[in-house]
Amino acid sequence: TIEHVLPQAVDIASDWAKKWVKEEDRKFWLHRIANLVPLTRRKNSEAQNYDFDIKKSKYFYSSKGISSYALTSQVLATKDWTLDIVKERQKNLMDVFKDKWELN
Repeated sequence: TIEHVLPQAVDIASDWAKKWVKEEDRKFWLHRIANLVPLTRRKNSEAQNYDFDIKKSKYFYSSKGISSYALTSQVLATKDWTLDIVKERQKNLMDVFKDKWELN
């Protein structure tokens, strides 16, 4: 399944609301590839709108300690989930798609 790192519903008292102050930024980046990661159905059904550090430690690790999904592992290596980080991730992923799929 696909999980939104920045959650679809942001509690105003959460770190998400403090780091993603502008609602229009959250809406713009919510469904973009940079904010999406593969996650097992079981893990995704358990996932909540926890702050990034909790979400990362509870849901993005497997029983072996790391995710079996490369895109999810990239998120594990990220200290925080801010607008700038998501913008850079989007650019990097789009560059990979353009290169590998030979898009001009």
